[in-house]
Amino acid sequence: MPLTDGLDEVVTLAGEVAALRKRLARLDAERVTIEGQIADYLNRIAAAAGTPAPVSAAAAPADEWKDPMPLGAAVLYILRRSPEQVFTALEIAGLLQMTDSHGAIRTHLSRLAKKKAVARLSFGKYRAV
Repeated sequence: MPLTDGLDEVVTLAGEVAALRKRLARLDAERVTIEGQIADYLNRIAAAAGTPAPVSAAAAPADEWKDPMPLGAAVLYILRRSPEQVFTALEIAGLLQMTDSHGAIRTHLSRLAKKKAVARLSFGKYRAV
């Protein structure tokens, strides 16, 4: 097999990988949106049923996080559970029981703020929009 055939195949396959990564990013963004809509509907159901105000994220039971969820979706979920509350990456890491991951959470918060999915109030402080 000539070297150029191998290089052509590498380029083609790399293009396919890039396309799949873009598609996965779109699906992740859609998942985050849907997770937020579900949380909103659950809050509205609780309000319509006359139950007390939704439980804040700080009081969320630890077993709620047993199902795997992308970190960005989990961060957005925490913020949307308590839209009036201001959070830092360290606080969210504590709520997610991921205290060694606050750097990754900070990165996700920054990306979510750039996408206008959350509001950056000041350095390191975020809330839901």
